[in-house]
Amino acid sequence: MGQQQWIAVFKPLLYSLLFANIFLFIREASPTKAIDEVGWLLLLAVFEWETRSANAGRAVSRWAVAVELAGYFLAVYALVQYARTGEWLDLGNSIVWLAISALIVLDVLRPVAAGSAASRRRLWMKVPLYAATLLFALAWGVTGIWLDFWDALLWILCFFIIEINIFRIEAGVARGLASAR
Repeated sequence: MGQQQWIAVFKPLLYSLLFANIFLFIREASPTKAIDEVGWLLLLAVFEWETRSANAGRAVSRWAVAVELAGYFLAVYALVQYARTGEWLDLGNSIVWLAISALIVLDVLRPVAAGSAASRRRLWMKVPLYAATLLFALAWGVTGIWLDFWDALLWILCFFIIEINIFRIEAGVARGLASAR
């Protein structure tokens, strides 16, 4: 199975599992976690579209902005609920993912060339954030909160795919700069 075929099977499977988690969170955890999941699925859809299309660095469409704002509204609502109920692991995880998403928005709106100083700075900002997401996942696993552990691993995989898309954008910027010389 080639890389494109693998991705064509893997992505829909991964996204379907995340969608199924909404119902698992409603049944097994809390409505707040389901709301959080819906918000992040909306954001993931926009990030996937923006990083796969040739739209990087261009004006973002109105529908994408509307979907993205809805996703952020739900994610921030969940964050506030986590703070109100003292769910500190969920709160910390939410803050870290929002920071990662801010950097991804920067990558989409202001793409830079792969290997450039700006690209390296952005990467160095993301590395500790992604490391933190792994630590949150491990904390859930160690404490036996398996649904959150499972969900965290799925999200890490999804954002790995988004980062691959961003790398392709940066490589395209680098090629464009090289051909302009």
